[in-house]
Amino acid sequence: KGVQKAFNRLPHMVKSAAGSVESTVDEEYKQMETYFNEVEASIAKLLENAKKFKESSISKPVLCKIVGLLEHQASFASVIKDVFQPLPSDEGMAVEIDEKKRLDACDMATKYIGKVNELKSSLENQNTFIEENVISVLAQVLTIMKPIKEKMKKRSHKLVDYDRHRLSYQKMKSNSTSSPVDERKLAKQQQLLDESKSEYDQYNNVLKTDLPVFFQLREELMKPILESIFCFQKNFFDAACSYL
Repeated sequence: KGVQKAFNRLPHMVKSAAGSVESTVDEEYKQMETYFNEVEASIAKLLENAKKFKESSISKPVLCKIVGLLEHQASFASVIKDVFQPLPSDEGMAVEIDEKKRLDACDMATKYIGKVNELKSSLENQNTFIEENVISVLAQVLTIMKPIKEKMKKRSHKLVDYDRHRLSYQKMKSNSTSSPVDERKLAKQQQLLDESKSEYDQYNNVLKTDLPVFFQLREELMKPILESIFCFQKNFFDAACSYL
């Protein structure tokens, strides 16, 4: 049945694409459809970029260099700490050193190593944050959009049915005679036209009601995602500045 409907719609779809037949256009819905497609493309792109960011984790070149730098800093601080450890004194050799300065230097080196390791750990754990606060939420938004997308596709099919029955009725009416046969054919085509218009109007009106609701919800869903991305970047750089 579905295949037969597709074949029935195909001639009209080809003619409509070529601009050789008149097509029904609802400008209000058309604007909503365009905006919906733009939103879907933007969310899909953001999801793709978030996944790429997640995949460019510690094993990737850029972050690998950052982690390598942090490890070098920790190693350097460890050397400084060793330098200020108490020195063994041979018999007869006096070793003079300010004990307070030595202890302060060791303490600062120890704290520095701890802070560097904290920053390194924070960087290594970034995937969890991105996955939970960005990727999973974006995927949920796209999941919410799927039923709407399917309904829009159904509406498109109903529009094709309505237009082809409408054009067939107009053509049949203009060529019709007063014969009983023509009257029956015209009545049957009128019935098909009425049914197709009713189905098209149903999908069209539902979408014109649902799409504005989705657009409002989309703003509420996207706001925390963008805030999460901003907070992640801000917190990371704040941590880097405070630690280093």
